Order: sequence, then C-alpha cells, then structure tokens
Amino acid sequence: MKQPNEKNQYLENPSLDRLMTMQDITVLYLRISREDDRDGESYSIENQRRLLLDVAEKNDFHNLVCLTDDGISGVTDKRPEFQKLMATIKADRVKMVIVKDMSRLGRNYLSVGEYVEYLFPSHNVRLIAVNDGVDTINGVDDFTPFRNLMNEWYAKDISRKRRSTNITLDKQGKPIGQPPYGYKWDANSAYWEIDEEAAEVVKRIFSLKLQGNSLGSIAGILRAEKVFIPTVYLMMKGLRKPQKHVERGNYFWNTSTVSHMLKNQKYCGDVVNFQTYSRSYKLKDRLRNPKEKWSVHPDVHPPIIDRDTFEQVQKTFATTKMRSPKDVPKHMLAGYLVCSDCGKNLHYKLTYPNNANHYFSCGNNRVSKTLCPLSHHIRVDTIMEATVQMIARVTQFARDYEDEFVKIVVSEKYKMMQLEQEQNKKELQRITGRQGELEILFTRLYEDRTLGVLPESVFLKMSKMYTEEQAELDAKAVALQKTVDSDNAHKLDVDKFLQMVRKYTAINELTPEVLRHFIDKIVVHHREETKEGRTQRLDFHFNFIGKVDIPTLHELARYKKSFGRKKENHTAKAV
Repeated sequence: MKQPNEKNQYLENPSLDRLMTMQDITVLYLRISREDDRDGESYSIENQRRLLLDVAEKNDFHNLVCLTDDGISGVTDKRPEFQKLMATIKADRVKMVIVKDMSRLGRNYLSVGEYVEYLFPSHNVRLIAVNDGVDTINGVDDFTPFRNLMNEWYAKDISRKRRSTNITLDKQGKPIGQPPYGYKWDANSAYWEIDEEAAEVVKRIFSLKLQGNSLGSIAGILRAEKVFIPTVYLMMKGLRKPQKHVERGNYFWNTSTVSHMLKNQKYCGDVVNFQTYSRSYKLKDRLRNPKEKWSVHPDVHPPIIDRDTFEQVQKTFATTKMRSPKDVPKHMLAGYLVCSDCGKNLHYKLTYPNNANHYFSCGNNRVSKTLCPLSHHIRVDTIMEATVQMIARVTQFARDYEDEFVKIVVSEKYKMMQLEQEQNKKELQRITGRQGELEILFTRLYEDRTLGVLPESVFLKMSKMYTEEQAELDAKAVALQKTVDSDNAHKLDVDKFLQMVRKYTAINELTPEVLRHFIDKIVVHHREETKEGRTQRLDFHFNFIGKVDIPTLHELARYKKSFGRKKENHTAKAV
C-alpha cells in the first residue's frame, strides 16, 4: 500500500477529543460493508485509502485524518467513525471531506441529501467524491440527488437479494450467519465443523451447570481460570477482525454470555435459522423471532453437546424464577449514586417479593466481586433523608453566610482539585494516543497474518500481548473519561450556584427538579462498624462547586454567634 509522504502524514481513526484540538481538518472517510465485498478489490479499504491519499497528495491537502468504518452498512448512520465525523463537522473543525464515491457517505437518500445540501454548506465543508466527479467547490450538480437515490435503491436491492439467498440456503438445510463459539466454517463446504479448543470450553460450561453451579458461579470460574471470552478468542485466532476495545477485559465472562450458550440449540448439531429479523433494510437492529417462526434442521453438523445433556440443562432454567428489569420502576436517584471503590453507578433494586424493601447497591459487585469486592448497599429511605438534609444545609449556609461560603469553595483545597483535573486530562490524552497506536498495530498484524507474511505462532503471541495491553488501557480510559467529562460539565462556578440557591426559600422535600439543579453525584462508601455503631460515609458533589465541607449544625450555631458579634462591632465602628 502506498504510504503518505512526510508532509502529508495523517492520523488514523483518532479519538474525538483529539479531533476537537485540531483545525481545518481534511477527512478521508472510508467505508466498506458485506455487500461491498461482493464487488471485490475496487471497494476494499486498502484501495479506498490509496485512492484518497493520491488525491490529497496531488492537491497538497494538509491536516489529513483517516476515519474508517469497516464492515458497516451505509443504510445506517450509526457508524462509530461517521458519528465522530459529524460531531467534528458540527464543531467547525473540518475543512474538507474526501470519499471514493457518494455511497461511502451512506445509502440513505434523505440523510445523504441533508448532509450535502445543508450540513456541509452551513459549516463551510468542501466535499469531494472522487469517482462520481463531485466537488462542491464547483457547486452541487443536478445529478447528485439522483445518484444518492440510486445508492439507496442499490442497498434495497442487495437486502432483497440477501433475503432471497437466505431462504434458498435454509431450504437446503444450510446455516445462515456466523457459527457460534465452538464451531468454525468447514473449509470444504457451506457447513460448520467443530473448533476443538473452544468446544472444550462449551462442554465444561454445560458440565458445570449440571453440577448445580449458578450462571454467576460459572462465569466466575471461567474468569478465575483466565479463559478468553469468545470475542477475544476469535480475534486471536484470526477468525474475526480486531475490535477497538473489549469491554471489561479479555477474560470477563458474564452471566448473559453463559446463559446464551447454555440455551443454544445449535450445540446439539442442529441448524437453527431465522431466530432474528429486521423490520427494514434501513434498520440494522435485530429483533427476536418467536420460536414458531424458527426454521430448525436437526443433526446437520457434528454435535458438541448430546441432546440428553442439553435437555437436562434446559430443565434447570425452568426452575429459576426471573424478574424482568421492566418490572422495576426507575428511581429519581438512579444515575446519581456512585460506588466509592470502582466508580460504577449503584443499581436500584427491589427485594422480591417484598417490594417494601428497596435499596441501591454497586452494579459491578452484583456482576462479580473481582470487579468490586463490596456491595455499598444503602437503603432508599436512608439516602433520601441524607440527601435532602445535605442540600438544605449547604443552601442555608450559602444563603446566610455568602462571603464565608465563597471562601470555603475557592480555598486552596479546591485549587488542588483543579490541578488534579488537568493531570487527568493529560493522562487521558496519553492513553488515547497509545490506544490509536495499538489499533494500527493490531490491524497490520491481522493483515500480515491474512496474507501469510506472519507465522501463526508469532501472530498469536503478539496479538495476545497487544490485546492485554489494550484491555488495560481501555479500563483506565473509561474511568478517566468519566472523571474528565464530569469535571468539564461541572466546572467551579460559585456565582451560578448562588443564583440557584436564591431561587429556593427552603428545601424540605427531595424532588427530581431539586436533584437536577443541585446534585452532580453522590459517592457512596461501604458501611463500617465503629465503636459508635454502624456508619456509612456519603460524599455529596454539587453542580458548579463540587464537594464542599460545610459546618455541622453545632458549628453553624457558633457561626451565627460569631457573625452576630462581628456585625454589631462593625455597626458600632461605623457609627
């Protein structure tokens, strides 16, 4: 592949934060989907990149950024790099967008028309579609809307053909879609064969379930033994394209994954088609089909699990009483309470069937004690009472002793807090930069393995090393990004807080409006046993002022006496 010259070095899929620090960007946008694969090399990512870099070099374009959505259809706008492009354009950071042709922007006639005719011009963005001869510096030709419409018709036609192909494959008893973990495509047919390494994990999961282990216990055992989750396993085997990150790490098995595998009839050797469907070719979300609409072909490929074992496992689910999350109403404090140890939001729970006992507890702790060892359990009535009291105390003190309140907020401690916020931003930028480097390294590694340049043993060793570093960086980046976002949204602004205080004469009841106006977050610590009894620390972070140490009621009484005397002395001197 031709590389850009030194003057035109470009960034490959940088983070949105990085893009927001740049100006006058020239974006090379690349996209390919499964329907484009059928057109061969002409639509490959490598070909698109080579073509657009040639255009940029010949025209001496600078500040090049390459954004790539690989394997995503153009009928949807929910493409990660495309969304990043749109956000950067709306922030007036982009000078020019270059694509291979108009269909790379999308295959939705109305959406693409809105971008070309309204969004791009309103932000002074020049669009070049190389193969279609479009360059908006010369104006948009009359044929462009028709070209966009034909691109949408093409997507609709491909969708219709794919549905027809799927029906034909099903009539032949062939599987539709990718094989589940434990199987792989047979190189000599359109059927699946067993992947022995992964199949052993599948067998173990079924065995553990029959031994009486819960879904959570099984997931915990696999995590403790450092068994790669299916996504990471397939990436390391070169059976799936590398992802940018793996949420929660390489070994994070959860109950949802385990449950799905235990209920998967395909492990008995059956082909099960049409388990999901889409309402429209423009909607990529898959919906579950009722079982009566499934198409089942028994004993097509070799079974990993015998049918008797599978049926025994299904009976264990019949005795498990589940409660739908939809049955639990959302509480006004949901989203405000944060675990002091892992930073995860606390989840609102009702004790079933005793709905009178409702509480919050750490979401990570409920998934696995390795993510967070403590529950941080707190009853709703306790946190509600504490919250309204704290808001009342802070607003009363701010109202009665405004000068002292301002001194407390802008004290040296809060200057240190701002310094820490700047350090967090720098560390996040460093991590984001390394993540970008790893994405490029991983993609090149995958390409070398596919082309046969890199031996499989070296590929597995290096991909494992990169994947583990990537997972560690992702975990740090998620935590830091939350902190930085919170800091940016609630910068220190005492005046705005005081304006809010003046709107309320007294706060005796906690309402969603009061919460929204005053509270940023409440950090909940785990309960501790002390000589005085059981205590639980709560750190209240307010909008505009962060966490403040306000005098207690006893200290407040002393403030009143002290300030009363000061006011009398001041009045006497004035007279």
